[in-house]
Amino acid sequence: MNPQDRKIIAMKEKLSILGRCVLKYTDEYGTEFFVDGEMIVDSKYDYVMWKDSIMYWKDYIQHSNPQNVEYKEYFDSKSGTYQGQISYKNDFNSNLSNTKKQEIAERIRILSVRNNFKLEIL
Repeated sequence: MNPQDRKIIAMKEKLSILGRCVLKYTDEYGTEFFVDGEMIVDSKYDYVMWKDSIMYWKDYIQHSNPQNVEYKEYFDSKSGTYQGQISYKNDFNSNLSNTKKQEIAERIRILSVRNNFKLEIL
C-alpha cells in the first residue's frame, strides 16, 4: 500500500457523539460501531464509555427498533405508584470479542485525545 492510499483510509475513521450518551465510531474500513456511555461534568473527564457496550451499528439499530422494545407497566402496591419496565424481545449481540472491543476502545481514546475530548473507558 502506498502512503497516499493510507491517507485516504485514515480519513474515513470518525468518531461522532449522538445525543448525550451515544458514540458512533467508524473504523478505517467504514465499519460503524455503537458505543454506550454518558456525558459527565468532571474536571478530569467529559465522557465515560462502557467498553462492553460496543456492538456493530447495524445490530444497535435492530436492537433499538420499536418493534423489538417491549414496555410493561404495573402498579406497585408497596410504594403506591405505577412502575414501568422496558425489555427487549431479541438480543442482538454483535459477537465482538473482548480483544476487538478493547481495540476499538483504544482507537476511540486516540481520536478523543486528538480532539481534546477527555474520555474514561470502563
